[in-house]
Amino acid sequence: QHRADEALRELEAALAIYEKSGESEVEAAETRWLLTRALHETGQGERARSQAHAALEAFVALGPAWEKRCEEIRAWLGASDGIDVNDTNDTNE
Repeated sequence: QHRADEALRELEAALAIYEKSGESEVEAAETRWLLTRALHETGQGERARSQAHAALEAFVALGPAWEKRCEEIRAWLGASDGIDVNDTNDTNE
């Protein structure tokens, strides 16, 4: 638990630096995604979901080159909701 808490502190500090500088949008988004997973691992699900949504928004804003990361985050969000994001069954057929 101590190592997880330390990792959270470091990720939160890094994120604050990236956000304050405004110059490292990719690093801020990646750090937010790492923070999401660390929060989840330490049982902080609500904060993890909030960070995941913020990370997704940041990666979408970064453009199509980041679509794979967006898909990864969407899958994580879907899994945490119990939704199969790979379900392609179209109910409008």
